[in-house]
Amino acid sequence: MGLLLALALLCPCLALAEAAQPRTETGRQAAAYMDEAGVNYQLDTSTEDDVFIRAFAPSKAEGVDSIIVGALVNDERVAFETTTLVTADTSDMAALYQALNAINADAAFVRFVLNTNDGSIIARMELPVLGGEDFGYVMERYMLAVAGAVDDSYNALAALA
Repeated sequence: MGLLLALALLCPCLALAEAAQPRTETGRQAAAYMDEAGVNYQLDTSTEDDVFIRAFAPSKAEGVDSIIVGALVNDERVAFETTTLVTADTSDMAALYQALNAINADAAFVRFVLNTNDGSIIARMELPVLGGEDFGYVMERYMLAVAGAVDDSYNALAALA
């Protein structure tokens, strides 16, 4: 999924917000809110979920130009996920798990997740869709919260590489 988010930002052939339309009711609510609020985003509808992608400027993360956050939306849940943040050194898995656990203990709202196949670490969180008119606002705020958590934790994550 992280690769999909990265490709969406690099490949202009993927659907942009003005070209594609969300397929789910929840996605339509989110798009309506973000369009009305003037939030800059990309929309990718090439998967079964409506994927809203936003880039945030970091203030603390060293060596990072932007923090890319995706919201994978369907009518039951929204999963927030970043592209690969770092690729960890997996030579000492016990020490890596201990360090990642300490970073997660300090993180609010999100979890930093290790892919043991390739050492990549992403940020992830999930919310159920409860309905209501404020879903777009909630989704936009949580995308910001994920980006903030990454910004706060990135330097500690980079030390794991």
